[in-house]
Amino acid sequence: PYEEKNFEDLSLFENSSWRVGYIKSAFHKDLPEQLRRTESKWLLVDFYDLVCDIVEYHGGILTADSEVRGLKFFKQIKNECTVTSIDSVLDDAQIRERFDKFIRFIEERYGKHVVFIQADVKTKFLNYKRVLKPIRGYKKETLLKKKKFLDKWQDYFVEHMDCHVIDNAKKYHADDLCVSGAFMVHYEKEFYEKGYEQIQKIICGERDG
Repeated sequence: PYEEKNFEDLSLFENSSWRVGYIKSAFHKDLPEQLRRTESKWLLVDFYDLVCDIVEYHGGILTADSEVRGLKFFKQIKNECTVTSIDSVLDDAQIRERFDKFIRFIEERYGKHVVFIQADVKTKFLNYKRVLKPIRGYKKETLLKKKKFLDKWQDYFVEHMDCHVIDNAKKYHADDLCVSGAFMVHYEKEFYEKGYEQIQKIICGERDG
């Protein structure tokens, strides 16, 4: 839905080729083809985006966190966008169909070489004084609804996909000192350090075996 020529202007994307690729992929829905072209042996996956706001734009759907909405790219099109959420756009049957298709693809492409990193929606975060404060920008009821939604589909994935699971998020707080700032699924640095160690053990253990 977004004109291809506009992707050539990196200034619209904070001069980030990664952002261009991410937004192109979201609009074109070509992630499977991208993964087929890579030589990667492992896939790391999380479903953090399920609880982020999304925008509908001319039939396309794009995850629209605060960083995306701060881009010049988004400011160009925002008057033609509707901000919403996944569960408002798709019903359970449609989401399940997409999960099943994704699971079939990654089973075919990666086998059991998949590491699933579970998330946990928080209603409070640690501020710079290390005091717990309510997450900004969302009502508690909204956050709890997002938590229930995320838990449901994470559980569905684990039940239907034979993969390695890293489930640490429940042990940590959301943290304002996270490099991306306070958010319902941005955690204390120890969460990322421990996850990195576990990923190394999983992948290196498979190689050694």
